[in-house]
Amino acid sequence: MSVPALSFRATLSCRVGISSDIDSQVRVVSGDITGLNSFILFIHGFNDTQAFADCAYRQFLGLFSAQLNQSARPNVVCLFWPGDQPNKIKSTLDYVGALHHALTTAQLLADFLTAHSAALPPSAAGLDLDVVCHSMGNRILFETFKRLRAASASVRVRTCCLMAAAVTTSSIEDASGGSLSLWAEAASIAHSAVMSSTSDDVLRLAFPPGETLGHDGFFPEAVGRFGHPPGVIWSAHATFNNFGHSDYWVTPDSALVAAAAMNFGVSRTTPTSELPVNPSSTINVIASNSIASYAIGLSGSSPCKSL
Repeated sequence: MSVPALSFRATLSCRVGISSDIDSQVRVVSGDITGLNSFILFIHGFNDTQAFADCAYRQFLGLFSAQLNQSARPNVVCLFWPGDQPNKIKSTLDYVGALHHALTTAQLLADFLTAHSAALPPSAAGLDLDVVCHSMGNRILFETFKRLRAASASVRVRTCCLMAAAVTTSSIEDASGGSLSLWAEAASIAHSAVMSSTSDDVLRLAFPPGETLGHDGFFPEAVGRFGHPPGVIWSAHATFNNFGHSDYWVTPDSALVAAAAMNFGVSRTTPTSELPVNPSSTINVIASNSIASYAIGLSGSSPCKSL
């Protein structure tokens, strides 16, 4: 994978074992991140094949690269996790199974990042992450962060860009510290940019019953539909109400928001007044040339459509 202005460092793969002969772990399958004390981590979502996730990563990274200032050379690491199954029908319907894999992946990713940060020299003062997540990948990030905090690991999430977040609004609002509470994790992220769409049929139709079956609430609302909860929990909120579920990967608007959130600079188009400069700021960048949304959540013109 070659992306101008970015240093692509590694691909991570998570194997979630159902039987005892499967070695469940996160491992580096290409590249090398030894000694790296900061990088951007990409996490795809539910029901994405590895081929689709790879295509989506490539598309987004190309768009993201175009938004960077000339001095920015961030390191990029892409995670592939088993959010799908070989049978496409079962894969689409088995939300609860994917959620179980997501939670297992979160623990394995936390173990991997803890070990990586522990191996860094003392001068590094731990590992700094900027994370771009889509769909259930957002749940993986928050659950990973919960486990990292519990282990007092030297891993900090500087920026989180939440695209079509398949995370319950109630879990972000819940400050109880209970098993379903993700408030502390959201509040601890230095800068968070949530991107939402009311046209996302996956979050509107599939998410509520799936989360209900997974015992995460009763037909709960997804963060990625409205960007809730309102207030100061998110540093910035970008509303893309014409986006389908996976359109974020293939449009420049979301890449622009991510680059601005990470403070890598925006080379064009976005007025300073629209950048996230304080905890209550809101980005409203619905571009007139945004691609159309289709029922399954990705434009027919996207090169990832058939994967």
